[in-house]
Amino acid sequence: MAKVPIDQAGDWLATDPKTLRRVYRKFDPDYLREVTSALSL
Repeated sequence: MAKVPIDQAGDWLATDPKTLRRVYRKFDPDYLREVTSALSL
């Protein structure tokens, strides 16, 4: 979320980048921004 490349974060955390995306993307404030705009929430 601090604009660190996902590959670097994965290396630092010893976690596969796919796992990071799957598990943590919901915590990214921009992740669902388009959906909330479309629904006018």
